[in-house]
Amino acid sequence: MKQFPITGKRYTLAQIVNDLELDDSPFLRVNMEGTQVPLQTSHFLKEDLLKVEGWAELEFVYVRTTSEWIPLFNLVPEHKEKFVSLCDVRTTIYTDWDVCEDGYWITPKAFPRKQYYEERD
Repeated sequence: MKQFPITGKRYTLAQIVNDLELDDSPFLRVNMEGTQVPLQTSHFLKEDLLKVEGWAELEFVYVRTTSEWIPLFNLVPEHKEKFVSLCDVRTTIYTDWDVCEDGYWITPKAFPRKQYYEERD
């Protein structure tokens, strides 16, 4: 039986995908220079990510569910090195959004995805 996540509790990605009762897809984030940056996941299924070595055991802390029912999870700091090794981390090319101006575009290496706009020279 699936259970609802508990604020502040750590969960592996396998637990998030398989064991938790969520109202929407989990929004996975990592702290980059003091800002919680999302892992881009809309182009694949979370279940597929579990098949890639190293992902299932990564731990995230449940933060809360937004008013749009999106469950927020932050990567635990001690897993950041492993997480980054599994991802392509690039500076975002978005300059028209203040919130993304100095941000990052993070995708799993197993599921690459280009940014929406062309890369800058």
